[in-house]
Amino acid sequence: MLPIHVGSSAEDAGGPENPPRAGGPSRGSRPALRRAAFAGHAIVVAHFALLVFLVERLQLESAAFRGVLALAFGGYLLQALLPERRRVVFFVALSLVGFGWVLGRTPAASACRRASPAPGRCSLSGSR
Repeated sequence: MLPIHVGSSAEDAGGPENPPRAGGPSRGSRPALRRAAFAGHAIVVAHFALLVFLVERLQLESAAFRGVLALAFGGYLLQALLPERRRVVFFVALSLVGFGWVLGRTPAASACRRASPAPGRCSLSGSR
């Protein structure tokens, strides 16, 4: 998925006829930037919702894929509301939930346990 570029107003961009202001964007342009970001998210949500609807309605792919797609849609909606510092933790948790959803709790827990490096099992030198 391509990132959404919000852009800025011409007065904040600078240039020969319009030098940039000290301190970044003016307070008056912040609501305009928020509206542009909201509009960008709304477009992505509309496309994502259409994709989820069509995949579900036409019974495309497996039930596991449809479930993970719906989970990803809900995750996108929630991550858009989260502060940036919480998004990585949310993404990891959402990924683990999707992993458990597809494989089942016991196989997913077993795979995560095997994949996670445990102290004593891993060694940088490879030998004692």
